[in-house]
Amino acid sequence: MFNKFFKKIKKFIGRIKIGYRWRSEVFRSLGFTTLSRERILWDGMEFLTYNRVFGDYAEFGVYQGKTFGTAYHFFKQTEDKFPEIKKMTFHALDSFEGFQELKGVDDHPMFQKGGRAAGTDVFYEVMKKMKVPTQQVKTYEGWFSETLRAGGQADQQIRDASLSFVYFDCDLYESAMDVLPFLEKKLMFGAIVAFDNWFCFAAHPEKGEQGALTEFLKTRPYIKMIPFGRFGWHGFAFVYHKMENNSSLK
Repeated sequence: MFNKFFKKIKKFIGRIKIGYRWRSEVFRSLGFTTLSRERILWDGMEFLTYNRVFGDYAEFGVYQGKTFGTAYHFFKQTEDKFPEIKKMTFHALDSFEGFQELKGVDDHPMFQKGGRAAGTDVFYEVMKKMKVPTQQVKTYEGWFSETLRAGGQADQQIRDASLSFVYFDCDLYESAMDVLPFLEKKLMFGAIVAFDNWFCFAAHPEKGEQGALTEFLKTRPYIKMIPFGRFGWHGFAFVYHKMENNSSLK
C-alpha cells in the first residue's frame, strides 16, 4: 500500500515538472525564459503545426536570445512528425545596442537610452549555451529603420510570405512602426504574431506596440488580426490574415 501511495506522489511531482503536453507526449520547461513566454511559443507552435502553416521564425528585439532559443527547441521537438520544420530558419533582428533616445509617446520610466543592450557576442554565447545550431540562425544587426527598409539586409534575405511565427518584442511605438510595414509582405497567411509588450505603457491604446498596430491597421482594412491569446500580464498574440490573398489552407 505504501508503494502505491509513493508512486502516486511521484507521478504528481512529475506532472509539476512537466511543461507542456503534445498529443500523447510531454515536454519539460526549458527554464531559460518565463513560463508565460514558453506557453505562447508552445501554443503557437501547436496552432501552426495543426494547421500546416510551415514557415520561418523571426524575433524583433531579441536582447540576449533566451526566448529566441526556446522557440527553436520547441519547434525542434516536433520535427520528426513534421519534416518541414527541419527547413526552418530562425531570424534574429535587433540593434544589439539597446534603446535609442526615448522621446514623445515612447517616454517610459522603465526604459532608457542604451537599456537592454546585449551585443551579438552575448547572443551567440547564449545560443551556444542553449545548443542552438548557428547554421539555422541569421542575425540582422542594426536599427530597424535601416535593416528593414526596402533593399535593406532583412528585406533581401527574408523571403516574402515566409514567416509563420513572429515574436514582436520592440517595446516602443517608433520601433514597432518600422517593423509592421515590413511584416505585411513577409508574413504567411495564418501566421502567429506575439506582441511581448502589448500592455506596457499602462495599456494606453495610442502608445507602444498596441498604439502602433492600431495606427497601422487604420490604412489597411484588408489586414485582420484575429485574437489568439494573452500571455503573462504583458503580452498578447494574434493570427494574421491578409484578406486580399485569402487562399484556402492546404
